[in-house]
Amino acid sequence: MEKMKRLNRAARLALALTATLALALAVSACGGSDSTTGDATAQGDGGESQTAAVGLECTETYSAEEMIAYEVPKANDDYSVALLEVSLAGYYYQAMAYGAQLAADEAGVDLTVLGGKGYQDPSQQLTDAQDLINRGIDGLVLAPVDPRGSAAIVDNADAKGIPVVNVSTGVENDKALKLLQDDYEQGQTSARALIELAPEGGEGIVMGGPENGEWSNLRVQGFEDELAKHPEFEIAAVTHQDVDPAAGLANFESAVQANPDPKWIYSVYAYILTPESIPSRYSDVPYVTTAYEPLVIGALENGSIDSTVANDPVAMGKMGVGMLVAQLNGEEVPSGTVCLPNTPLDKSDIGTPVADFELYPESYEAQ
Repeated sequence: MEKMKRLNRAARLALALTATLALALAVSACGGSDSTTGDATAQGDGGESQTAAVGLECTETYSAEEMIAYEVPKANDDYSVALLEVSLAGYYYQAMAYGAQLAADEAGVDLTVLGGKGYQDPSQQLTDAQDLINRGIDGLVLAPVDPRGSAAIVDNADAKGIPVVNVSTGVENDKALKLLQDDYEQGQTSARALIELAPEGGEGIVMGGPENGEWSNLRVQGFEDELAKHPEFEIAAVTHQDVDPAAGLANFESAVQANPDPKWIYSVYAYILTPESIPSRYSDVPYVTTAYEPLVIGALENGSIDSTVANDPVAMGKMGVGMLVAQLNGEEVPSGTVCLPNTPLDKSDIGTPVADFELYPESYEAQ
């Protein structure tokens, strides 16, 4: 993989993500009663409809090593496939497109990548999907805008005999093969990493996502449930906000006014509380979060983030296209929900195959 120009890319993509999520506020308003709650749902990366008690019901689970070793099948025909994302602004979405392109090149298929410059609403994604169907694509990898609002896309594709592989966020339609991470388990994984970092425990702050965001709530629930097994840990405050660094910092500052000596911090996503925004007096407080991107790599290197959980976007794109090609070839594929791993990463993992598999080269950009 090409050498990553980390800091420049991180700065550009942080600005792109902020713009994307600002648009999300405009198209998806839903009020909250708490002063620390954001006003809208912002799409993150996460799993299908899950229950907080058990998370996903995985029919098959890949380890990190198995995920990296996944072999894309060669296409038996000249297939035309598409990846439909909610946006192409932000590192996560670009990484998924990169993985899909890797698979398309290996399989020998034509790939179309579509996603909004900002955050799409369900009606726009439905329109884009119908355009792809009308063009005669053979298969679709779908990262849906909304679990319920995007369900019709699967029905419309199925009616034309077009297989769908659902990645990133789960869609409420069992006609699609699902390739997802378990958000509840991701919260548990983060809690276990924190326990190793700060075995003495103490009170800490949880930075949740949108209060009506299923992916973020499940991460918080998994984190809380795992931490409850260790009475030496206490949660002093749980904030809710959109994936907006400014809102996250404001809510963090409110939380530490009431709890001025936190012993640890957990954020469900690194862009909710960016490490450079945390006041310097908390620089030694263990910080655990989610995502492995250039911004996070720099923070792991300088110690402002101590541990993170990989989100597997490259694998979702690559394996999503690979499983789609397998279906088109008539090969046997898993049914139900295929789960990708929640892998904790720290500074010592930088440059390892597992960590590098989360990244894409500087030269790549999906338009």
